[in-house]
Amino acid sequence: MALARLLSSEASRLADNVVDGTWQKGLYPKAEIDEIAEGLIWRSLGSPYATDRWRGAHCIRSFARFGRWGIIDRLAANIARKDAGPFQASELPFFYLYARLWLLIALDRMALDYPTEVARYKETLLSFALENDAPHVLMRHFSARALLVCVDSGALKLPVKQVTQLRKSDLSPHTRLKKKIRKNVDFYSGRPDSEPKPPFEFHLDYDFHTEDVDNLSKVFGQPCWKVADLMAEIAHGLDPDVESMDESAGRETLLYRRDYRGITAHHQMHGQQLGHHALFLAAGKLLQTYPVTDDWWYESDPWGEWLGRYALTRDDGLWLSDGTDRTPIDTVEFLLERKDKDFVITGDREKLLQLVSVGSRIGKELVVEGDWHSADNVKIAISSALVPSKKAATLARKLTREEPITVWLPCYRENDYDGEHTQGDKNGYTPWIVLRSGEARLDEYDPYGVPAASLRPRLAEEFVKFC
Repeated sequence: MALARLLSSEASRLADNVVDGTWQKGLYPKAEIDEIAEGLIWRSLGSPYATDRWRGAHCIRSFARFGRWGIIDRLAANIARKDAGPFQASELPFFYLYARLWLLIALDRMALDYPTEVARYKETLLSFALENDAPHVLMRHFSARALLVCVDSGALKLPVKQVTQLRKSDLSPHTRLKKKIRKNVDFYSGRPDSEPKPPFEFHLDYDFHTEDVDNLSKVFGQPCWKVADLMAEIAHGLDPDVESMDESAGRETLLYRRDYRGITAHHQMHGQQLGHHALFLAAGKLLQTYPVTDDWWYESDPWGEWLGRYALTRDDGLWLSDGTDRTPIDTVEFLLERKDKDFVITGDREKLLQLVSVGSRIGKELVVEGDWHSADNVKIAISSALVPSKKAATLARKLTREEPITVWLPCYRENDYDGEHTQGDKNGYTPWIVLRSGEARLDEYDPYGVPAASLRPRLAEEFVKFC
């Protein structure tokens, strides 16, 4: 499905290069299937849209499933290129840094399923994993992980020294400095008058500067302006003509490209992608140069926490899409009904009971926790709690008398820090469902995955043991 969608959109784009029925010189690829497929995927991996990059990565996995490793061979061999040839608009800068990153993300995931085949790309992966001069911390993270999966599976043998380097690739080479050293040098303090401005500037987005950049500077106890200067130098090296994250370099701009977290990876202009990659390249230089301090509030592992925010949602290498099921057929229900001249939510008893898989009686399955939308976009939220059987009818009637918008049942909440804890207390009810909290990270915009895949509700520990 992902490949078909890409082929359709790219065929439409290539058709625009026809003038009077003639293909324009240099705009049409050679008639070689592997080359065309590789070009299409490389183009999608370097898209300004994160959803397209993920579709490209899924296509690579599909090539592996169908045994088309020749296409993947070409992608890995040409990872150093900075354009997409006839598959890109030549007047626009190609997002080659994202193309490289997403290819490494795909190879990292495929190493779990095809370690022997991915081991063939060891030289490509090592070039990123062991980069010392200008390491990109995310590219190093995924390439090192892919190699380690191959090594641990027995599909690849590397010198002991290299394996040790790979296992430490996400760690600081310096002794941890367990104290705070940064004083009055946050974003709001600005550059001291005694410090001259750099010869070139790269203006950062405000939210990106105050959060992503300042958090990175705190990890190493460095002044925020110093890290911004380092990023400006890196961005200038990538593209000397760009002076701001707001520059589009001829690409379309989206008026509503922000959400409550500021700029996101959903869509980026040329200056924004330069800023993001400058951040990860600056992080690599800082990690090599300075020890990690206690200036950030994640005192147990500041660097690991910072890097993890930009990696995959899961730590085991799986994508959200790996745990996302197809939509169950029985949830495709219409809950709005026409009444007079308007629509209202149904009051049909049988239709409502079907939402929890209860018909004339309870069968083998019962929905005890759920959150989804009906086919006509009515939000459905189902929760449950345990009550003494003798009080069930009374408590049920009591619930029906509460305002629908405020009715609730007690449950457990779980996060990564303090495990299970009760969310609310309601006399007569015993919570037994644990709801997890968390947020999607790098694969948030994977169109084939949903964040809920890694936050599935479960039974509380005492009921797991009981059952």
